[in-house]
Amino acid sequence: METGACTHYPAAVMDKLAALYQVPVEELLDEYNLFLYKGQARQIIALREKLGLSRTAFARQFGLSERSLRAWESGEKVISKGCWEKYFRKLAGVLQ
Repeated sequence: METGACTHYPAAVMDKLAALYQVPVEELLDEYNLFLYKGQARQIIALREKLGLSRTAFARQFGLSERSLRAWESGEKVISKGCWEKYFRKLAGVLQ
């Protein structure tokens, strides 16, 4: 983690580190890992629903594979940092 070789930080590990250093876990996470920590599936679904789009329509509008979107929404697959930056980083502000 310290060298940047790892892009995805497991929530359980981050919770333990936050407890060890007695800081809020949010202080230890970059934007991408905070997105994952807060629940990628819940956030992607909330964003899609806020935009009023079905999974198929959302995938088409953003040039995503519907299969990938389904895997992200079900939690089967962790979204890569590159995909998160390309498709969701800017859109995440819609939820706030």
